[in-house]
Order: sequence, then structure tokens, then C-alpha cells
Amino acid sequence: MKEGHSLTQRTHTWNKQVYSNKTYIHPETGENFDLSHMTPKIISIKYEYHDERKNKIKGELNVQVIFSYHCYTKSLKKGENNTILVTEYEDGVIKEHRIFDQSRYQYSFTLLGIILNISYKLCRESRIKGKVIRLEEKDKTNPAKGIYIIMKLKAKKEELILYVETAHYRKNEPYNAQLRKETRRFMLILGDMLKEDWNHLVK
Repeated sequence: MKEGHSLTQRTHTWNKQVYSNKTYIHPETGENFDLSHMTPKIISIKYEYHDERKNKIKGELNVQVIFSYHCYTKSLKKGENNTILVTEYEDGVIKEHRIFDQSRYQYSFTLLGIILNISYKLCRESRIKGKVIRLEEKDKTNPAKGIYIIMKLKAKKEELILYVETAHYRKNEPYNAQLRKETRRFMLILGDMLKEDWNHLVK
């Protein structure tokens, strides 16, 4: 870490008036929205790469998947009076209020299925280490439109973690995504990351 720089501490709190036991309770209708499918889980993901001798190395890894609450919430805009579900902080200062987003919530069930079968999905890798993006429901008239699934891979000791940061409709690529042009299967992107940075995870 460079001198004079410190890590930003990011935290969040839930509004317990509308959130309990992995369930969102609509403040007006009382309807319950089960969020348990978004809890962390271990899944098997395939990988593939070529070693220095051009031998193809293939296998599977158990990966912990963590879904961000961004997968079913959106930012509270100025002037809106919706009930806050999550409040985000940076170094103890409020950064953002987030509210329940029913369209993202409905899509989160599809999202879960995509992540469970992510190995063969075509994705684009970012120049930001570990970041990968999958574009779903691409608009035929504008290939930049669609549902962007933004993921981040991290290795912690002997464990590989896949953070699903968000999944929502956009008309353009995420700002500062630094995406590479080529599209490749997730298993190949993961394979290169394992080869270059996390080879100790390959048994």
C-alpha cells in the first residue's frame, strides 16, 4: 500500500422494519419477498487453460458465490420517498440509500440459474483484475443494451470467491468497466486467472 493511502471501509445496515430472516416485507401491502435464494452458496465451476508446454489443463473448482444486495435493490433517487432497505457507508459516512427493486428481484431467480451454469457462458473480461461481465438479453438493434451481470473473482488463501456485484438492464457498458473486446467462455477466463495468479488453487 502506498504511503498516505488507506483502504476505504465499506459497511451497510439493513432496515429491520422491512427486512427480517432473509425476507423483504413490503411496507404498504405486507407482501413477503423471499431472498433466501441469494444467500452464499458453494458451486462447482469448470476451468481450462494451456500450460507452458501447451498441454491442456482442465478441471473443476468449488467456488463460494456471494450475491450482493445490489441484485435486488436500486439507488434511492433524490425526491423519492420509498422505504429504504439498505444504507451503505464509506468510513462511517452515508454513501447511498438503496430501495427494493421488484424487477431486479424477479430477475434474480434467472440470475441464480445463470451463475449455477456459468462455466460455459460467454463473458468479457475486464482489465480490472478479477472482474468479468456477462451480457444477457442483448438488444438486437443495439448490442450494448441488455442485462449486465457484473462479477468479481477473488482468492482468499485456499478459497476462490465469486462476488456477483449486480445484474440490471443498461443501455451502455458500465462506466469505467475497462472491458476487453474479445468474448470467451467463463471457464477459459477463469483458467487464465488460475494460471497467472492463483495456480496454488489448482490441485
